[in-house]
Amino acid sequence: MSWLLWPKKIISFYNPKAESVSLVIDSLDICWSMKPNDRGYWSIKPSLPFKDFKNLSYHFRVEENGKIRKITDPTARRLGMFNKNCESYFADLNYQFRNRYFYTSPFHKIVIYETHLPALTRRASAKLPVPRYKGTYLGASSEFILEYLQNLSVAVEFLPLHYNDEELGKDWGYYSKNYHSMRVDFAVNKDNVNNEVMQLVDSLHGKKSRLSLMSSLTMVLNYGLRHGVRRLYIASWIAVTIVMVQGVAKL
Repeated sequence: MSWLLWPKKIISFYNPKAESVSLVIDSLDICWSMKPNDRGYWSIKPSLPFKDFKNLSYHFRVEENGKIRKITDPTARRLGMFNKNCESYFADLNYQFRNRYFYTSPFHKIVIYETHLPALTRRASAKLPVPRYKGTYLGASSEFILEYLQNLSVAVEFLPLHYNDEELGKDWGYYSKNYHSMRVDFAVNKDNVNNEVMQLVDSLHGKKSRLSLMSSLTMVLNYGLRHGVRRLYIASWIAVTIVMVQGVAKL
């Protein structure tokens, strides 16, 4: 099994059987050879600053048994489709949280309000400040929606927001392909999808819950391991999900 790791400064790829591995930055026509170690990891520390790669697509060129394969990073922070092929992109995860300290409501008082994220703002009754926010992360973080959830005194649980198969999981979001990347079809700006998700979480945490004086609105992220995904390796996806929750969504 081959899987990829995405540290901040060193990019690594695991494949102990590979004869050579290169990191390819598609639009820059850059192909950097990666160096192996005795544990099967191939690594490189890019010579250019990370900001130069923002929103650029990349892949790994792997030579094994005399064959060359192009491999998309399955743990990329952003994925997208191009010419019916899945592409991995460098993504900006910098976000200044305004509500860094928050408290969830007491567990025995929580009532979960499950919703499909776009359904919150599909109708005119959502009173969105910007029409194009309909069905998006930014729409769900609008003041009217936040007050609506606050008045219900609930914890909101969104149906899966992870990157998923665009046909099999098109609406409700199941058939997830990657627990590191978020659904770009709910973003106003697809290049900025991660920041829009973090803004949604930040907005919820900034709204006080009516269940207790100290608590904020609680967000629950729904995901289903092995929910329709072929060749889903449970151990690696659980690790990926933990990283996503701690690093991206800040739940």
